[in-house]
Amino acid sequence: MKSHVALVAVKCKREQGIKLLAAATEIIANGGVAAATIRGVCEAAGYSQGAFYSNFENMPDLLLEVMENYIHSKALRLRHLLQKLDKGDVDNALQILAAHLSDLASMPQWSLLALEFQIYAQRNQEFSMRYAECKKTFHNAIANLLTEVIERHNLKPALPPEQMAIGLNSLWYGMVAFGNFEGAMPRDEMLLAFFKVLVGLGNVAHGDVSINYKEKNNDN
Repeated sequence: MKSHVALVAVKCKREQGIKLLAAATEIIANGGVAAATIRGVCEAAGYSQGAFYSNFENMPDLLLEVMENYIHSKALRLRHLLQKLDKGDVDNALQILAAHLSDLASMPQWSLLALEFQIYAQRNQEFSMRYAECKKTFHNAIANLLTEVIERHNLKPALPPEQMAIGLNSLWYGMVAFGNFEGAMPRDEMLLAFFKVLVGLGNVAHGDVSINYKEKNNDN
């Protein structure tokens, strides 16, 4: 059995890790990955660099934990929302998925983190390899959610769920990077349109305009 002193030490280390992660997240969101130094993160969290190295191997290790927390929170949030749905309400399920991704794209902290990590991964090979695993985890989580919706509602998707997840994530990154264009559909409507086409529902509406892509392709 662990002594009281040992248990206190474990609790303190856990608290240190949480505060260091929170400090790093805020620094990156405000100044980018380049602004997140070990000294700066420690000062913001109120700890010494010794506390940093007792929790993380190096800065890429810390960055990956920030990203993993971000991915985990997104996947958990989506699953929680979908579990509340009526099994027969496919439109509402897709609207929730689209609205959630749209909201994430419009949140400065998370959208900046997503872009910074993507850019940093292209410059740092060690980070890139571990970041690829993080993205794969998120793609799998989205693919599993899409599979549940597809099977529950007996849909016929245009692509395998894994490829749908990758494509939708790329679309989301584009929305984060380029923001809104004049005359463009609202983000949630655009994502919903892509969701509907990909899962085989076919009809996409915006205002008074309704397009059936299957019929359009057949005409061509």
